Order: sequence, then C-alpha cells, then structure tokens
Amino acid sequence: MFEKLSYRIYWRTSALRYRVERRLTRGGVLVCVMAVLAASLGVDLDQSVAHQVFSFLFVLLAVAVVSGLSFRGDFGIARNLPRFASVGERLVYTVRVRNRTRKTQAGLTLLENLTDGRMTFAQFLAATHPARARSFRLAGRLPSGQRAKIAPQMIPLVPPGGTAEVPLELVPLKRGPLRLTGASIARTDPFGLVRAFVQVRAPDTVVVLPKRYPLPPVGLPGTLKYQQGGVALASSVGESEEFV
Repeated sequence: MFEKLSYRIYWRTSALRYRVERRLTRGGVLVCVMAVLAASLGVDLDQSVAHQVFSFLFVLLAVAVVSGLSFRGDFGIARNLPRFASVGERLVYTVRVRNRTRKTQAGLTLLENLTDGRMTFAQFLAATHPARARSFRLAGRLPSGQRAKIAPQMIPLVPPGGTAEVPLELVPLKRGPLRLTGASIARTDPFGLVRAFVQVRAPDTVVVLPKRYPLPPVGLPGTLKYQQGGVALASSVGESEEFV
C-alpha cells in the first residue's frame, strides 16, 4: 500500500514538473514563486500589504493564460535527423517548420515531444528497494525518466505557406531507441510568462548507442616475420605474401 502511494506521488509530481517546465517561461516561474511568497506573507491583511502584491501577480498570470487561448495555427514539421547517436554526445540537427495558415507567424518557439520515460511500478519498486534505500532517500534522487535533453528554440518569422529551418541540439541521456512523437509549436503571451501550444504529430526514432570513452594510444610492440615454419605453413595460416 505504501509503495503504491509513493509511486502515485512520484508519477504525479513528475508529470506536474514536466508541465510546469514546458508551460511556464523562466519569468513565469519567477512570478509564480513570488505570488506564493506574497500569499504566505499576506495572510494578515491588517499587518501586511503583501496581499496587494499577490493580487497584482495573480491578475498578471490570469491575463497571460487567457491571452494564450486565442493562439491557433496549422503547422507541419520535417526533421533532418541522423539514425544514430551516442549517450552524452551532442547531436545537432535541423527541423523545417511549415506554416499552413494564411498569415505570417512570428514569435514562435519549437519544443520537441518525447515518449513518456517515467518508470513503471516494477522499476520503481526495484529503485526503492530497502537494500538500496540509502541511495534513494529522496524522490529527487530517483533515476530520471528523461531520455534526452532538447532545449527549446525560437522559430524565425514564417510567411504564409512558407517554411523556416530551426537548428536543434539533442543530448541523449540513455541508450536504446529514442522516440520523438511530434513537436509543440508554442507562443508566449505579451508578458512572456506563459506558453500556448499547437501540437504537431511527427514520429521519428533515433538509435542511441552506449557512451563512448576516449582511450590513450595503445602500443603494440613486435613485428611480423614472414613465412614462419615454411611456405606451406605460411600459406595455410594466412602469412603468405598475398595475404600481406
């Protein structure tokens, strides 16, 4: 029972964190933190004016959210994506964004969508086993479900029916197939706090190879001597002149 409750908490907190990181900009996160602090300090309306700060920040966030409801668009994307990558190594590729609307689109941001990499219940139990409790005391130290790091990138101005190329940088964190389900075309509100999304479906897969490690030069002393044991023996073991 306790394990199931812990897994639900892990599942919901990771989902909330993912949504907050994508929906809010850095300025939006700062405004939310300040609003929470102002709300905690402004409980007593007679002793503090922090409630006025909270009211201002709350209205600011509300306007930002409402302004994003009007964002509409029809887009298509095509990736120039390599087939293979390696864990920990930077992979740069381009995405061509097509504007299928009749108006110019500006101020857009491209965010890649990956498959859900959170642990299953069995994996969660294995990670939080009592034998490993010392290594996983906090939920924040659980193995991350994030399979790759892909930073959002600004999209240049796209004319009606036109296209724009966006360079993206991907850093794989785990080996195995990395599946991209599509992309989110985002536009921030006039205050730059909250993103509104238009989802574009475009599945792709990259095979992530294990991490590579640099090795120092390896010296292999010794030389090959031709035809050891005679010509007949050398021909049978691959040391003849033709082989060399």
